[in-house]
Amino acid sequence: MSVTRASLNELQVTAQKALEGAGVAPGLDRDGARAVVWLESRGLGGLAMLLNDFPHIGQGPLNCKDASVLANGRSCLVVGPLAVDLAVARLDQPITVEDCRSPLAAVAYAAGLAQSGRWFSVSWPDGEALVTGRGVDLKCSDSSSDLCQLVIRTGTSAPPPPLEGGVSAENLEARHVQSVNDGLMLDSASRDRLRQAANRVLVPASERSRSGAGAEVDDNE
Repeated sequence: MSVTRASLNELQVTAQKALEGAGVAPGLDRDGARAVVWLESRGLGGLAMLLNDFPHIGQGPLNCKDASVLANGRSCLVVGPLAVDLAVARLDQPITVEDCRSPLAAVAYAAGLAQSGRWFSVSWPDGEALVTGRGVDLKCSDSSSDLCQLVIRTGTSAPPPPLEGGVSAENLEARHVQSVNDGLMLDSASRDRLRQAANRVLVPASERSRSGAGAEVDDNE
């Protein structure tokens, strides 16, 4: 397998363009790209997730009822923000997401909202994560994009104890720091596929397209 070095900024810009080209709504494309970088920079396969989930990015409508979301086969790269926001709105009530893919993306979204006084517990059949202000403790035996049920809980009281037997928050953050300092080592074929997807984006004369269409990145960063 051939690998190439890329900056975190390059991956985020290219991933956002690719998501835009796949029809993801403005704002969600940016959030999805950030989730991809969050995962990739911590060794959790963000790029592979994005490429695997392209066929399911816009698949089926989202149905919300009370404390549940029916994802209809869509990726958590686009379902995750809704589910996490719903968990925040319904404090102390578990939120269930049915028939979703790539639950790790929801962990990345939750990490962006966790802070002192707020924590998230995210679980699915093959894994679980505890997200607090200090980082993410993760136990995950399978990061595939098979359909699954996702459960999200959040609270503002004392968080549950750290998970044991998985990857600690300190370990994940150390991976992130190394990625920031040394860059990301991406599979060359996957990087090319992402660039091809991003290059399909048509650039109309609009403020949104002008803000991102001319972005240049230095592959040597």
